[in-house]
Amino acid sequence: MELMDDFSQKLKLEGRSNDIILYHQLALVDIIANLGEMYRRSLSGGYNYSNSLS
Repeated sequence: MELMDDFSQKLKLEGRSNDIILYHQLALVDIIANLGEMYRRSLSGGYNYSNSLS
């Protein structure tokens, strides 16, 4: 989170919007959630690749 705060301060100094930070935070949360789900599935008897897109 400190990295995002530092980046936010730099954007403010440049006069830019913080919208880009929100977009990247949502993308990172989505990636972490997907990785966590893959890990959970792998612990419960293997990952089923046929269901990974649904």
